[in-house]
Amino acid sequence: MRIALSLLSVPVYVTWAAPSRIQVPFSSFAADNDEISQFLSGLDPYPNKPRITFKNDGTFKITVFSDLHFGENPWDDWGPVQDANSLKLMRTVLPSERPDYVVINGDLITGENTFRENSTSLIDEIMGPINEAKIPFSSTQGNHDNQANITHLEEIQRELRVAPMSYTRTAPKGVGGAGGEGNYWVPVSL
Repeated sequence: MRIALSLLSVPVYVTWAAPSRIQVPFSSFAADNDEISQFLSGLDPYPNKPRITFKNDGTFKITVFSDLHFGENPWDDWGPVQDANSLKLMRTVLPSERPDYVVINGDLITGENTFRENSTSLIDEIMGPINEAKIPFSSTQGNHDNQANITHLEEIQRELRVAPMSYTRTAPKGVGGAGGEGNYWVPVSL
C-alpha cells in the first residue's frame, strides 16, 4: 500500500523561514482501502527514481522549510544576510534531524525583488544544502515565486537540472490553472 503526499502551490503570507518536523506513525492512518491501494500501486510518476518509503518501524519523518524568500532586498545587506542564515539553518537541521523527506514550501524566492539575470541562480543556492545531504525532496511554489523576474515553471525546470534528489514535477496540462505548474503528488510506499 502507498499513500500520496500532495504538494500544492498555495500562497503563504509569512516572511520568515523556520524548520518544521512531522513524524507520522503509519498506524495513525485509517484502515486499508484495497480499491485505493490497487489504484495507487499502478501509478508511478517517477519510474527512474527510487521509491519513497516508510521506515521498517512504520514512521516517515518530513522536514519542511517554508517561505525562504531568497533574493529579498539584494541591494542592501539585510537580504543577503537572511539568505546566508537560511542556508546555515538548513545545513544544521538536515544532518541533525535526518528526515526521510524534505519539503521546501513556497515562496522559495522573492521574485519581485530579484533581478532577471540571477533569479534561477538563487534556486542553485537553495538546493545546495539538500544536495549535500542527499535527501529526497520536493518543492512547491508560492505567490512570490511567480513574478516578472521568475515563474513557477522556470523555478521547477532549474531545480530539476541542479538537484538529482528532487521529486518536484510539473502538473499535467490543465491542472492547477494559471501558474499552477507545481501542483502534483508524490507516492510514499510502505
